[in-house]
Amino acid sequence: MNSFFSRKCIASLLLLATLVGTALPLLSSCDGAAPATETKTVASTEETGTGETAPATKEKERPNVAKGVIPEEKNLVLQMEKIPIANSSMTEDQLRDIILQFMKLQLTFAYTPDLGDREDYGYYISAISDAYDVNINDESIDNCKVTFQEEKYYGGIFYCGQTHGSVYRWLPFYDAETGIMDFEPIINSRRINYKDKWPDGGSGIFGNSCSSAVFWAFCRVSNKLTSCWTAHWSPKYGFVKVGDFTLSENDTISGDSDQIASKNGSQKMYRAYAQVQKADGLVHSGHAIMAVEDAHVEYHPNGTIDGENSYIIFCEQKASFLTGSPEDGGVDLSYPLNDSGAVYRVQGNFPGTCTREKWNFSYLYSKGWFPFTIPELAGLDPVEDPVVEINHEGDTIKYSALRSKAITANYIISDIHLTVTDRSGKECFTGMYAVPSGGAEALWRVGLNTALYSNTLYGNKGHIGWNLSEYTNGNYTLNIDCRISTGALIRVYSGTLVE
Repeated sequence: MNSFFSRKCIASLLLLATLVGTALPLLSSCDGAAPATETKTVASTEETGTGETAPATKEKERPNVAKGVIPEEKNLVLQMEKIPIANSSMTEDQLRDIILQFMKLQLTFAYTPDLGDREDYGYYISAISDAYDVNINDESIDNCKVTFQEEKYYGGIFYCGQTHGSVYRWLPFYDAETGIMDFEPIINSRRINYKDKWPDGGSGIFGNSCSSAVFWAFCRVSNKLTSCWTAHWSPKYGFVKVGDFTLSENDTISGDSDQIASKNGSQKMYRAYAQVQKADGLVHSGHAIMAVEDAHVEYHPNGTIDGENSYIIFCEQKASFLTGSPEDGGVDLSYPLNDSGAVYRVQGNFPGTCTREKWNFSYLYSKGWFPFTIPELAGLDPVEDPVVEINHEGDTIKYSALRSKAITANYIISDIHLTVTDRSGKECFTGMYAVPSGGAEALWRVGLNTALYSNTLYGNKGHIGWNLSEYTNGNYTLNIDCRISTGALIRVYSGTLVE
C-alpha cells in the first residue's frame, strides 16, 4: 500500500524536539537497503549516498481527492504545529487552552482514507450493541460496524472500545497537502476476533475511547495521571476532585454513580458543578466528557443553585458515526467540512464543529456525573520538564543488544521512531512503534524488543528489526526518538549501529 507523507520538516522537528511540520515517514531506503516486502516501489531519480538509485514510493492516483478540500483549521499536521508545548512559566488559563486545543483537534481533524486494494474497511464497536439490538450471529451485527471508503471524508480519531491510542500516531501516515490517511498500519494493527466474538475491534493503536481521549488531552500538561479508564478517576490515580463531594468506599467512580451522587445530595453536587472550568473533566459510570467553557450558574432567590437553568457545555469522544440510538433516527452524523459544500462524518463531538452539547446540573446529578481536574490546573503540582532516557550509553550500539533496551519517560509515551542515516546524513530507513491498548502504566516504559520483532503496524511484525540488520557495518547512524504526551519529540539516542 502507498504511504503518503511530507519530508520537508523532519530536520526542524527533531531539532526543536516538538511536533512541528510533518512527522516521520514510514519507510525510505538508501545504500542498498531492502524495502519492506509489503511496500510497492518504482524507480526514482533520487540518488543515494553511494550514487545508486533509491526506490521510492509510488503514489496512487486519487482524481477525486483535490488539494484544499480539507481547510487548514481541520488539517491534522498544520493544527498540531500550532498547539504550544506546556511549561512551568505558563498561566493556568494558557494550560487550559492547550488542553482544549488538543481535545478539539483529536475529535475533529479531517482526513480521507487510502485503503490500497480494498473497496472499504470497517470495524465493530461492541459498546453500542445494546442500543442497536445486535445479535453477533446474524446480519444485525453490521449495526455496530463503522465503515470507511476512499474519496469520502471523515473526522477525528476512531472510537474503539477499551483503547488508549493517541492522535500523534496518525501524523506519520497523514499527508498534510491532501489529507489522505494511509490506512495500512491501521488495518495491520486491528484487533481480530475481539473479545472472542467480534470479527474486528478496530486498532488499539490508532483508536481511543471517551475516557482515554480526555486522558491524552490532560496529559498535554500533566504527568501525574496513572490510569485512563473511567473507573479510575480518583485521587488514587492522580485526578483531583472539583468540589467537596464524597466518593464511594473504594474511592472510584464505578458501578452506579447516580447512587453515589444521591448520597452527596443535589446541592453539594451542584456546588461542585458550579466550580467546573474549561478543560476540566466529568465522569460517570462508563463515560467521560470535558467542559469546553466555565460552568454557567444561576441561583434561586434563597441562594441555592438553580439546577434546571445552570449548565455545562462539553465535548466528548463518542462510539459511532450515527446518532445515539435508532430512536433518534439512526442517521449519519455529517458536518460541514469547508465552505464549498463538502461534508465529513465525525464520531466525536466538539461544540462549534459538531453539535452543541449542553447538560444542566439537574441532568448531571440525576445521571451521577462527577467533576475532576489535574494537579497542574489545581495549583497542586508544577508542569515538569520532560525527562526521557534509554538504558544505553556510548557512541556505538550493537544490533544484537537493541532488544534489551528500553525507553522510560516522566510523561506517557505515544510512539518511538528508529531512523538510520548514512555518513552524509541522508535518511535510509525509519520505522515507528506504539504500545497497543492495555493498561496506561505500559505507556511510561517501552521496550525495544517488541518494537523490533512484534510490531503490529507492519505486515511483517519483524519489519524494523529485519531492516536494521542491513545497516550494521559501522557506516550508519541509528537515531531513536520518543514522542511524549506533551507533544514533544525528543531524541534519546544517536550513535553508530554495529554488529
